[in-house]
Amino acid sequence: MKITFSTPQGAVEDDFAVELPLKSLKGDVLARLNLPKDWVDQYIIAHEDQTLDEGKSLRELGLPEGATLVVWRVSSTRASRASG
Repeated sequence: MKITFSTPQGAVEDDFAVELPLKSLKGDVLARLNLPKDWVDQYIIAHEDQTLDEGKSLRELGLPEGATLVVWRVSSTRASRASG
């Protein structure tokens, strides 16, 4: 599925597997932007002002083809709560 991940460090647009959990895709996006993978929990992903459940796949989230997802860096405390 064609998705764009938009971050302050740049955008990553590609065809992503619809069955992988969003958290896994987020790790891939961070790697493509040369950001440390251990920062993965410091970021959240939102679509249309709604934080997405990173345990769900693109298919489960019901995102449309061509969607733009915004990747935000948050404090470690907030990131722990968002991923838990």
